[in-house]
Amino acid sequence: MLRIKNLECYYNDKLIFKNININLNKNEMLIISGSNGSGKTSFCNSLIAASNNKDKLSLDDKPLGKQISYIKQNRELNINLPITVNEILKIYFSNKEIDKIMQYFDLEKYKETPYLNLSGGNKQLIKILTAITSTTKVLILDEPNNNLDKKNRQILNNMLDKLSNQINVILVTHYLDELPKKAKYIFDMDKKVLKKVVNNVD
Repeated sequence: MLRIKNLECYYNDKLIFKNININLNKNEMLIISGSNGSGKTSFCNSLIAASNNKDKLSLDDKPLGKQISYIKQNRELNINLPITVNEILKIYFSNKEIDKIMQYFDLEKYKETPYLNLSGGNKQLIKILTAITSTTKVLILDEPNNNLDKKNRQILNNMLDKLSNQINVILVTHYLDELPKKAKYIFDMDKKVLKKVVNNVD
């Protein structure tokens, strides 16, 4: 079980939030919502800061350490050359791992496509793949669907659904009417209330 316990955050000695407690079962997906300035990004940063403190954040009662990966808002890959998807992934994975990844996420047809030629949604998929490792058990994404159209947001959601079969996903998003099917809970940063996602397919 993933446990977030008494999480708090201060900025310039100002309290942003305190006493946030959330429990997630293995592979459950958590959505973080809220208005601008409600503390969504601070929540993500606080989780990373607590990754070695099992009294604040733990997985099966152990600190997460390097088992947590974080994709910050507007993260970019600094690629200006016509490098292909396959060439990018070779930096992070073996050829055997790449073949499995391509098949699992339905990316085989893009293997030799230059990264710069991908749609916004597929670029986000590659960014996510380069951020996670074989040890990742929890993935945090801070508004990865910003600046994507509806079609590309759906591409991203499909990937997050598949990832949530393997790991816990914590997703910050404004698109509450377009949640991944595997989304289980929503935590409202304005009201500091956790609620179960209704009318979603598990």
